[in-house]
Amino acid sequence: MDKMEKKYSKTGLLELSEEKLTFEEIVTIYTFIERADHHCGEESLFDEYSQNGTFSNLRKRLDEMRGGN
Repeated sequence: MDKMEKKYSKTGLLELSEEKLTFEEIVTIYTFIERADHHCGEESLFDEYSQNGTFSNLRKRLDEMRGGN
């Protein structure tokens, strides 16, 4: 995650999700959220990132990749 934040000069997952990420980077973000959510306890990071647009941005990027854009 630190490498991506430095590469794109971003400091949060929402900001990162707005970049033209590679497939591997998107998988890394999903995995990070899933693992953090598993260890987080009551507060759900998955819900937070669903609501703030992070997952929506990542989904758009995956759709672009599938469409060849």
